[in-house]
Amino acid sequence: MQRTFLLIGAIAVVVIVIAAAVLLVSGGSTNISGPTTMTLKSTPVVIKSGGSEYVLSLHGSSGANGTAYVYIVKSPVLQNTAENVTLLLGNYTRVNLGTSYANIEIKLDSVNGTAAKITLDPLQAYLDVTPDFSRIHAVAQASSNFTTTVIQVTTTSSTSTIYNQTKAAYTRIQSYLEESDWYGLMANYTTYYENSKNCSPALYNGTYIRMQLTAPVPPFDYWNATVFTPYDLTYNISNVGNGSYAVTYSTVSASAETTGPALVLIMNLTTGEITNTTLSGPFKDLSFSSLQSLASEVVAAGNSCGIEII
Repeated sequence: MQRTFLLIGAIAVVVIVIAAAVLLVSGGSTNISGPTTMTLKSTPVVIKSGGSEYVLSLHGSSGANGTAYVYIVKSPVLQNTAENVTLLLGNYTRVNLGTSYANIEIKLDSVNGTAAKITLDPLQAYLDVTPDFSRIHAVAQASSNFTTTVIQVTTTSSTSTIYNQTKAAYTRIQSYLEESDWYGLMANYTTYYENSKNCSPALYNGTYIRMQLTAPVPPFDYWNATVFTPYDLTYNISNVGNGSYAVTYSTVSASAETTGPALVLIMNLTTGEITNTTLSGPFKDLSFSSLQSLASEVVAAGNSCGIEII
């Protein structure tokens, strides 16, 4: 999913405002056949190792603590689980990229708040090196549907009353949400993102040419689209005080840029009024009407690649 598309023809320049930031996998791909040093930031990069391609991006870092958190996902990115790998300054972390044993080690050479300098070195499979599992964690899916405050129910009537009141409040907010226009629109986007897992390079290229009348080139190629297009959209409800509740829609993608809160609706418990709306991540700088318009374009594409192309 990209935010600005520039189609440069011989006669005219057509500008189409689309759904996410123009985010580029920098520098093409880097072949890792021996110790290779690179500076990693939040913008993903592609590496090749052992005949496979992987996307890496910096998810978080702390110069003071000498720690960096790197997202790594094997291609095709929408069909594989991203791993969050913890790197410690001066140490090697051995990672298994699609294998049982570690097949690459990553050393954190230096780190600050926005970048990490790392050295990647491939490991031969026959060495049977055990991965550093304590530093490797699957990127969690956003929680589905909505959550309620967990309250221990005892036999006392006061605790039972609190539980019932809390449950009633969340049920009321859920009802308000389902009556809002946002609910149906987000349900559609949930489906679009889920279906995008079935978008293949061939289908993407064919659909792109049919819709844009030109072949895709970076930054609008399949690689960039799949890295930044979310593959999961879910929501939860939380009490933010003063009679208000937050409905937070969150996305998960192969990139830290489009993983996290995408839409937050603040709703009044008494009236059901939406008092504040915040869009971020893949929805940044968009509105209800622009998301509605983009949804129409996804439908017009007619297949699972539509959400990645618009």
